[in-house]
Amino acid sequence: FSADLPVFRANATPAGSAAVGFTNNGMLFIPSDLSPMGGATNFSLALVFRSLASGTGAGLQWFAQTGIVDADLAGAHHTDWGLSLDSNGVLNFGVGAPDYTFPGGSYAVADAEWHVAVVSCEATSQELRIHVDDLPAAVSRGSISRAAREVSNIVLGGSQNAARYFVGDIAE
Repeated sequence: FSADLPVFRANATPAGSAAVGFTNNGMLFIPSDLSPMGGATNFSLALVFRSLASGTGAGLQWFAQTGIVDADLAGAHHTDWGLSLDSNGVLNFGVGAPDYTFPGGSYAVADAEWHVAVVSCEATSQELRIHVDDLPAAVSRGSISRAAREVSNIVLGGSQNAARYFVGDIAE
């Protein structure tokens, strides 16, 4: 799927965990039939990562930013989702139907340091949350679909359209 494959890094984190390193045009692909998110209404995603560069597109929808974990489906009216990095180095979490992107406060993470992020979508209460490290959670209420997430491919380290790549490491 990618011309510049991600690289396995043993003992990459300060705790000695392995990580996958992503460069300017490498990403991993999880096919839709293996996606654990299809049909979910409430879900969480946790990851340990470090970003070596800022993303693209501050103030834009997540699917127009640099993808970290992306399950975007092309076109309008899809219950898709994604976690992205904007040009200010801030995490953004978005869902579709209608498209809504929530910037994760002022917590810039494009600093080459390891971070723990947990994002959650509580469709029943129409709430998105972004937790970064031990900082208070950024919370947004309203404007999200209560419908189940559609089954889609998941891309790690980039965007579905292969135009915006994450530069950094994902450990867990």
